[in-house]
This record gives sequence, C-alpha cells and structure tokens, in this order.
Amino acid sequence: MAIFPVISDEIIAKFNEKCETDGLKPEVPELCGHNGLACRQRNLEQGANRALCFGCALKTFAEEEQTARKEKNEENIS
Repeated sequence: MAIFPVISDEIIAKFNEKCETDGLKPEVPELCGHNGLACRQRNLEQGANRALCFGCALKTFAEEEQTARKEKNEENIS
C-alpha cells in the first residue's frame, strides 16, 4: 500500500457522487479542476504526494476510502 492515497477514477467518481448527494462544495485546489476532475496525480502509483495535495478534500476522501477498504480486507482475513 502506498504512503499517499492513490487518486483513481473510481475514487474521483465516488467523491463527486458524495459531493452532489450531500450538496458540498469541497476545498480542492483550482488547478485540479472541479472537484478534482483534472487531478494531476490521478492514477499514479506514487499517490497524492504533491504539496498542492495537502489540505485537499479529494486526498482526504481517498485516504478514508482506502483505510476503510484495508480494514474490511483485514476483517475478511480474520
């Protein structure tokens, strides 16, 4: 597992769905497009490791998703 969360197309789709459902306007750097649709770290194995990524709502969402997925996998193994 990467140190930094990987911003995949799946994560971006879930993030945008959550924003629309909850009516949120998340804090994502303007350079990264509307709700991170133009994220420059998208699908890169190194993950969201740029200074611009720190404080980004998409990065935080990706961390939470990957942590939840890891915990679910650990429960299934036990």
